[in-house]
Amino acid sequence: ERERERRGGMKKGGGVMRVDEVRNSFNSVLSRIHQIEERYDARQSELRRKAMEVEAVQSSTADVMEVKRRYESEIDRQRQQIEGFRSTLDHLVSHLQAMKKAKKKP
Repeated sequence: ERERERRGGMKKGGGVMRVDEVRNSFNSVLSRIHQIEERYDARQSELRRKAMEVEAVQSSTADVMEVKRRYESEIDRQRQQIEGFRSTLDHLVSHLQAMKKAKKKP
């Protein structure tokens, strides 16, 4: 049996594995490892692509939010301006009404 081990390989479950069986088993495991590596690489590429898509969406969202903030700021500024105009108009109307009343009285 020692001679067979020396010539043919290692014991497996009480029997002797021949060199070609060991080689085939090793190649099968190696092939499986390569398949797993290829799937892992493909998955990593997909995740990188999705990460870039997410970054693009986040960037676009940030741009949109900045435009929204600018519009809101401009709307607030115009609202304050309108309030100022309204206040001035109210003052002018009351002044005109007072002048009108003063004219009617002799």
